[in-house]
Amino acid sequence: FKGGEVRGTGRQYLGRAWNEYATVVYYHVNMSSIIVPQGWEAWKADGETNNVVFAEVGCTGPGSNMTGRVPWEKQLSELEVEKFVDMSYIDDGWIGEQPY
Repeated sequence: FKGGEVRGTGRQYLGRAWNEYATVVYYHVNMSSIIVPQGWEAWKADGETNNVVFAEVGCTGPGSNMTGRVPWEKQLSELEVEKFVDMSYIDDGWIGEQPY
């Protein structure tokens, strides 16, 4: 998620690991107070979180307070997160070939 805002009602996780290789990155996102303090849930990773990449970089707002986050959240630098926020991460040319 690049830019934008996370808001709503109730309490929410930033993500839940569907498997041990799940990847979710929030980059420069404004987060309201709906985010639970731990931020993330292992869910179906069955305790195998070494390969899970859950990260927040440059986020703002009350929900971006990282106190209480799960210990396996990755701490990525701006340089490390760059590959996830560049369009080439999801587009190897197929998006531009779609009909209007």
